[in-house]
Amino acid sequence: TLENTLIKQHSPRYNIKLKDAKSYPYIKLTAETYPRLIMSRKRTDDGAKYFGPYHSTWAVNTTLDAIKSIIPLRPCKKNIQADTNDRPCLNYHIGLCKAPCCGKISPAEYSAMTEDVISFLGGHFDNLSKKLHHKMLSEAELLNFEQAAIYREKLKALEQLSEKQKIVSVSEDN
Repeated sequence: TLENTLIKQHSPRYNIKLKDAKSYPYIKLTAETYPRLIMSRKRTDDGAKYFGPYHSTWAVNTTLDAIKSIIPLRPCKKNIQADTNDRPCLNYHIGLCKAPCCGKISPAEYSAMTEDVISFLGGHFDNLSKKLHHKMLSEAELLNFEQAAIYREKLKALEQLSEKQKIVSVSEDN
């Protein structure tokens, strides 16, 4: 951003916010077969999608934690290759990952989850909210009340996060 650049260029005496030469944090969706969500302070031309800038790392970490509890994208740095017989990690067993490294989820299903994350970070909460509400009702009809309660909690978390979040810019425009 222009403000950040000017502060670094002129180093004003009484500026305490950006004096340590850090850049604003972004949320980065990596450009892998099974993308991950991470925090990044630099925007590079690596094919990844960047969301932000955010005003603090606390805002980024809070957003990432909420997204990971709602949409379980993989957190690990494994290089995933086809036809591997790895064991699923602990994140799979506690419901924070769908274990793409073990072939437990297809690339198409994972891509649909990634699109949900992109629409969510773009500010379109309605689509994901409708999907979660539909899944909650269908699980309740099947008498799977524990699973319906999980979807209800995810829906509540989504509603709380959508109230807090302001405008997120994806493009380079002002």
